[in-house]
Amino acid sequence: MTHAKLPLTLADQVAKDLAEVGANPELVRVLASIAGAGRRIADQIMRAGILDQPGYTGEINIQDEDVRALDVISNEIMADVLGAQDAVAAMVSEEMADILVFEGH
Repeated sequence: MTHAKLPLTLADQVAKDLAEVGANPELVRVLASIAGAGRRIADQIMRAGILDQPGYTGEINIQDEDVRALDVISNEIMADVLGAQDAVAAMVSEEMADILVFEGH
């Protein structure tokens, strides 16, 4: 019996392509984690209506734009994911007034 080969995930494809050109393994891990964050954010977007999260928070970001609940959730996911990477020292975002420095990196 022949099994169909599953398609590569974005993280798998990025890791494969970067390994082929000799990219720094730390960079590969960071990019793969960002791809994973994208999947988590997409999941939150798909469930936003069910969880009653699509609306505005009443806050204004540093670009003078109204902040949506999903903006905040996405920003928190990115901060969690990037903060877990030793190769990432800090993060900036329009949802934060200041640089988020990851202590110990």
